[in-house]
Amino acid sequence: MQQLHGPITRTKVRGGLAKWQLDRVIDHIESRLADPIKVDELAQLAGLSASQFTRAFRRSTGVPPHRWHLSARIRRAQQLIRDTQQPLAEIAISIGFADQSHFANTFTRWMGVSPGAWRREQRFAPLELAAHNW
Repeated sequence: MQQLHGPITRTKVRGGLAKWQLDRVIDHIESRLADPIKVDELAQLAGLSASQFTRAFRRSTGVPPHRWHLSARIRRAQQLIRDTQQPLAEIAISIGFADQSHFANTFTRWMGVSPGAWRREQRFAPLELAAHNW
């Protein structure tokens, strides 16, 4: 599975989450992109304390849970921008951003180009998920 921050393997990493924990947490995040998700909620799904969960999630994915959630929102935005003619303001709201401005700033920071410019580029190029430089 290609992510904005690189590929992930859903196998047990020493000190990381078990496959079932990682699958459960990622599926939960993906199903609730537009909602704020607290670390305590994700930790409960994995059966860990918040601090244990945060460390294990980062070991398993390479990024903290909040960053994973944000990258999932950006991936969903890319799909909506590419595959629909939905206005950017509607896309922003549908994936949990307060408004189009917040979405545009975040998208530009992650992708290096505004959502509108990215949409125009996609008319002529296949989908490429850019890796965010950490």
